[in-house]
Amino acid sequence: MNVLFLNQFSFPDQAATAAFLGDVAVSVENASIVCARSSYARGGGGELAGVTDLRVGSLPFTHRKVGKVLSYLSFYFGALWLAFRVGKPDVVVTMTTPPGLAWIGWLLQRFRGSRHVVWEMDLYPDIGVDLGMRWVGWLGPVLDFPRRRADAVIALGECMRARLVARGVPAERLFICENWADGATIRPVAWPAEGPLRILYSGNLGLAHETATIEAVLEELRGDDRFEFVFAGGGPRRAALERACAGMTNVRFLAWAETAADRLGAAHIGLVTQRPETVGSVVPSKTYGIIAAGRPVLYIGPKTATPARVIARHDCGWQFEPGDAAGVVALLERVWADRRIAQDAGARARLAFDANYEKSIGVQRVVAVVRGDKPEADVR
Repeated sequence: MNVLFLNQFSFPDQAATAAFLGDVAVSVENASIVCARSSYARGGGGELAGVTDLRVGSLPFTHRKVGKVLSYLSFYFGALWLAFRVGKPDVVVTMTTPPGLAWIGWLLQRFRGSRHVVWEMDLYPDIGVDLGMRWVGWLGPVLDFPRRRADAVIALGECMRARLVARGVPAERLFICENWADGATIRPVAWPAEGPLRILYSGNLGLAHETATIEAVLEELRGDDRFEFVFAGGGPRRAALERACAGMTNVRFLAWAETAADRLGAAHIGLVTQRPETVGSVVPSKTYGIIAAGRPVLYIGPKTATPARVIARHDCGWQFEPGDAAGVVALLERVWADRRIAQDAGARARLAFDANYEKSIGVQRVVAVVRGDKPEADVR
């Protein structure tokens, strides 16, 4: 089976989509990836064993609106040209960087007879509308056309599936395949026995992530050396958060890391946030690395979102509605007084991870959809 994947970013890029794509690509026969030469967050060297990289020249990616659009467009047309130059794939899998790649998948489906799978990592144009760019709503029918005609569509959680059903995607062609982490790379380590209670946010701090609540928490606990907050990574909202935390002695900001394993192990609690309006248009993947490390999740976001469902299903953390800074502070005070609360939740987190979100399990769910099989039950 020849499988052609399309996504702007691929290994060794540090973009989350690149990591998930790489995990799946090495698990199918005769995989090729159409991707860009430029990067989102540059990683180290290396290549994916047994996978053919088909690199497209495109404008560099930037978070600035005009630059991002130009980067997307240049990749899109390069990918379209290259996708029709390679041999006919049995299956084409289109991801969502940039939005609209599903059109290339539909063209290959329509004119070359390939099976088309849409792997929705972020849902467009919903995410743009959710973030205040209502003018992009006109793209809805344009982007819905190929996804409604795809042979299969992968959603990252029940919240995303509900949105896709509302957009007219046939329910029988929708499959929930939650994301994962590498349990061999990220493993539980001994809990930090002394020092402050450390809360870690690791990864991209993007426009879909809620920061007002955590800013209020940080202000309430300003200078309290019982607690340390660490933000590791980058993203468009990081600079504003750094400015808001100026002068706070118990807050640290770190750069991207090649691996989050050590940092997760040095923390007691992993932090995930999400703006309420983005539920279903994005599904934060940070949750899975945190529970792989045997750490509980502190999720600030709505109960209907996938991270909240994971926490409720496995009793592996705590969910707070955005704005409930007092509730978050009260929880942290309680955990400070008795760290066994977090340790027990972390132990349950790793058990849930091993049974449901280990890389091999998550990858096989996606591979089953790519092959045209029905994946096993999503979670237990």
